[in-house]
Amino acid sequence: IISAALPPMAAINEAEIAVAFGVSRTPVREALLNLQRDGLVEIRPQAGTYVTPIRRALVEEGMIVREALEVKCAALAAERITAAEIDALRAASAAMADAASRGDQPGFIAADDRYHRILLDAAGLPHVQSIIAGVNAHLDRVRFHNAGFIERASEAMMEHDEVIAALERRDASASAAAVHTH
Repeated sequence: IISAALPPMAAINEAEIAVAFGVSRTPVREALLNLQRDGLVEIRPQAGTYVTPIRRALVEEGMIVREALEVKCAALAAERITAAEIDALRAASAAMADAASRGDQPGFIAADDRYHRILLDAAGLPHVQSIIAGVNAHLDRVRFHNAGFIERASEAMMEHDEVIAALERRDASASAAAVHTH
């Protein structure tokens, strides 16, 4: 659903999923109920289960949550980040550049996600990761549907470099501002 292998409004067949994963239909139903709770599928009694359309309100909500939490985490990370974490941020940024140069959107997104996880880890607030994960699915759906990701990729990498520079200086307000801009 997130990568658009199942596009919005696609029908989901419980039985096919159960066979594909070699499980009974019970865990498939439970998974679909979780996806429904997260707003990714709609279960229509007697009619079927369908991938939901991308909902602007859920994307905007996710952006608000991420911005609020990541800005604060960047300020905390500036005080706590290690040299190894800065190196890991640089490695993730290099992986993003490599993926972008190959037009590898899934690879770019994976490296970008790794970058943001490292930044959040450096803040030392592990619960924040799970809060952000709860809203990320809707943002990721938009990211995977973005045909012009290459244009945004270079801008995102420059923004990431500004965050890294502020973190290296241990400048909490500049780190927060750089994440806010990003």
